[in-house]
Amino acid sequence: MTEQGLLSPVSAWSVRWVIFRTKINLNPHNPTNKSSMSAEGKIIVYRRHFEKLLSFPKPLRDQLIIELPIKEGLRTTEVCTLRSQDVDFEHGDLWVLDSKKHRLMVIPLDAEVAQHLAEYIQAHGVKEGILLAAERKSDRKGKRGRLSKQAIEYLWNKWCRIVGIPKMSPRYGRAYFAVDWHVVKGKSLIGLRNVLRHDEISSTEAYLNRIYSYEDTKAEFQRGNKWFSNQSCSQAQCPISAVGCYCKMFKPKIELKI
Repeated sequence: MTEQGLLSPVSAWSVRWVIFRTKINLNPHNPTNKSSMSAEGKIIVYRRHFEKLLSFPKPLRDQLIIELPIKEGLRTTEVCTLRSQDVDFEHGDLWVLDSKKHRLMVIPLDAEVAQHLAEYIQAHGVKEGILLAAERKSDRKGKRGRLSKQAIEYLWNKWCRIVGIPKMSPRYGRAYFAVDWHVVKGKSLIGLRNVLRHDEISSTEAYLNRIYSYEDTKAEFQRGNKWFSNQSCSQAQCPISAVGCYCKMFKPKIELKI
């Protein structure tokens, strides 16, 4: 095989694949530096990194800043502009000020995020206005006290460092959300388009086309298969049997005569 790179799935339920080139080492078991997290416009995500990042104990405010891109697919600016009155607990909806369209758009509210939002609002008494306001002047953007994009980037990098994983920006959370929705859970592409708030489904396909997740690709590859050691085998009848064979994959064809 030449330096063609790796294969990245566009859809879990189709045979559309894209070949991309890269000269960096994308060892899924040893992503040792930031350069291994992206290549030529690709967003490379590792499921175990997000699991560690989400589960590590942290202040509720920081947890929400981590969760909103990962569990709701929010962009960084949309986390900054989220208001208390935009959370509809009664109907399970979240109104997002779309950073591309510059208007409020509704998406479903994740149950765990809803619980954490309710706890945060009650603890801080934030009944209206910017929900996750800046705590330090250096983190503010403008006079409204909302968090700057740089402050959110800093928090993501801070917790990645504490957890012991490569640095990731919030955009990796949105990419993880897309992979988890469509590849892992097998939900529809049109549903993902609606949650990500893309105008065209081709935009959603193009976005998925940029994401590579080795762990999920491997899991899909092995879906429906048993480990070789659990397979029955008829080595004596195997046409390619060899001394010391351990594949245990050959099953003779059985013909029933009536």
